[in-house]
Amino acid sequence: MAKNATQNKLVQTKKDSDYRYTIRLKAGKFGLLEAISKFDLHEFRLFGTMLTMIQPTDSEFSSTIINVGDVVKLFALSRGARNYDDIRTAALRLQKKFLEVYEEIDGIPYKTTVPLLDQSSEPLNARDRNHIRVKFHAKLKPYLLELKREYLTADLRNVVGIQSIYTIQMYAVLKNQFNLGNKEPKYSLERLRDILSISPELYVKYGSFKQQIIMRAVRDINTYTDLEVKELVETKQKRQITSVTFVLEGKTVVRWQTLPKAEPGQVELEFTPVEVIDQPNEQESVDAQVEEKAVNGLVDELYELVERFEISRRTVEEWVEGLPEQQIRLGIDHVLTELKNGVKIKKSIASYIVAMVHSTKLSDDVQAKEKQKAERTAHQQRSQQQQLVFEQNAAAKATLLDQYENERRVELISAFRKSADLYRRYLEHLRGNQEKPGLGMSLSSVVASQLTTAMSGQNSKDAFMAAITNAGYGLLYSDLIHWYEQQSPKALAQIREKYAVVAQSLGVQLH
Repeated sequence: MAKNATQNKLVQTKKDSDYRYTIRLKAGKFGLLEAISKFDLHEFRLFGTMLTMIQPTDSEFSSTIINVGDVVKLFALSRGARNYDDIRTAALRLQKKFLEVYEEIDGIPYKTTVPLLDQSSEPLNARDRNHIRVKFHAKLKPYLLELKREYLTADLRNVVGIQSIYTIQMYAVLKNQFNLGNKEPKYSLERLRDILSISPELYVKYGSFKQQIIMRAVRDINTYTDLEVKELVETKQKRQITSVTFVLEGKTVVRWQTLPKAEPGQVELEFTPVEVIDQPNEQESVDAQVEEKAVNGLVDELYELVERFEISRRTVEEWVEGLPEQQIRLGIDHVLTELKNGVKIKKSIASYIVAMVHSTKLSDDVQAKEKQKAERTAHQQRSQQQQLVFEQNAAAKATLLDQYENERRVELISAFRKSADLYRRYLEHLRGNQEKPGLGMSLSSVVASQLTTAMSGQNSKDAFMAAITNAGYGLLYSDLIHWYEQQSPKALAQIREKYAVVAQSLGVQLH
């Protein structure tokens, strides 16, 4: 018995953690902050849910039982079967996941590969497949349990609605800098790629990296979190973007999950400082000789494309001095593409190139397409936000009603347990209704039949209490709570008043 009791204490469920939202993990140079980008979105959600179940006082990892519905609820996901299956399979992938962490051993820096999980178990019976059992690997203790300094504390509700693991990590890094008082953190592109663990072969061109990673993160952060990126400032060196500065402001977040006894609605984060990229030592103004060399290089490149059409170098120099580089390239590329496709040009090719280079139509078309794409993206973001708000509101309503009905049930059972004859009066009420004339079997007869079955033929208060305690919220409970409310209206009225304000704000009718 003693052994079983000890084992039970090492098995933790989400219920034991009282639906907390807080996660804690080692950050800084030798932490896990940069390792989370190794996860896909469902893996991170499961990982984050596991982190919320670690208590600050824990010294060992527990075998954790996670109800898949808790993960769905925590991240305000739809309750479709697809999400449940994705989370279950994410547990199996986490079993094979390794984290790369940096540490010093005897003063020598190492990159260490640490397994994430010690175990991942999935029930064999279909009826039990609503939960999974997982346990962190013991080698993660220094990163998740033995936290004395340089650790991150965060509320997972900050990232509900965000669909990119890169955005989640970038939000954490920027929020850290904001909390440190740095409202204009500056990062080199190389450092950003390191933080997000983006391999060199992905998003090679800055334009792709900016649109797919940076701007998506900015839009998501501005839409879902308590932080706002007011401006993105790019720094150039030799006509190349080398770093970006995020101009930050904080904003208030209204959380739908705020209910009695819930976690505070305003999110607070304590992030450990990560490496701060200081202002570069590059000169504020580029040396005139270096700048001239860069300009000459661009002229040489463009002149090589049009020289065969008897366009002078001086003409190309005038283009570079007075026109945007993108406009020049679009004009030249347009004519060369037409020639390659066999399009007949009526006037001289040189004149046609000059005309297309000076025309803004091509660049306007590109900008129009980019604007349409941005508008479609913004519309999609608004739709996603509206759906998120709807789902969060529905989850808040369900939570409120669960809490309300549970409290009424506790009051009901307590009243019957304290009273010597209350249950006899209820049985008399059932018998009296059964004796009333009517067609067919009366509702009270059905309830009485269910109660008799639940009491296993015994006629005692203990049998009655056991029956109503295990009755759930079916027909027997509905009849019983209705009858009790008629007997003791004040007791249940006090509970209704307690939840009335929140219920009204959510548009919920309490019965």
